[in-house]
Amino acid sequence: MSTRSGFTLLEVLVALTIVVTAWAGIAAALPRLLGPSPAERAALAVEGVLRQAREAAHEGRSPVTVRLQDGGRTVAAPSLDARADLPADIVAGLEGVRGWGSTGGALTANDEAAIVFLPDGSSSGGRVSLSDRTLAAPEAPAASDTPAPTSAPTSTTPIASVHVSWLTSRIERR
Repeated sequence: MSTRSGFTLLEVLVALTIVVTAWAGIAAALPRLLGPSPAERAALAVEGVLRQAREAAHEGRSPVTVRLQDGGRTVAAPSLDARADLPADIVAGLEGVRGWGSTGGALTANDEAAIVFLPDGSSSGGRVSLSDRTLAAPEAPAASDTPAPTSAPTSTTPIASVHVSWLTSRIERR
């Protein structure tokens, strides 16, 4: 009669498979359990302001403008008193805005970029890009014979964006 103690190779492999599968499930669910990151919360807030502006333009039958304030620290629709204040390390920028100025008319040279929602369901379109100042690429040192600029732009790393379709005013977080 044989009295061996221990585990067979097959038993060990089955146990490892179960443990790895359990850890994979936990790792996949962890982001949902911890909640949204500051970048995701900022993108959700920006998306909320844009949706509010789109609905107000449709219901009020007049253009509603969304613009950046405080150097990109706030995304606001001033006529609605709707705003999204971004965390200290996140800054917003507007890109790809088409031919509409901040007042809902044609874009002029002195006009600031803005996303304008029109009552017919269209908009100027564009993208609100959110960037993280803490992930900024290091600035290159200035050459010794060249004077340093008085106000160098801050480099930022894009972390999220909210797109607005110019034709349908569809709002999509990416």
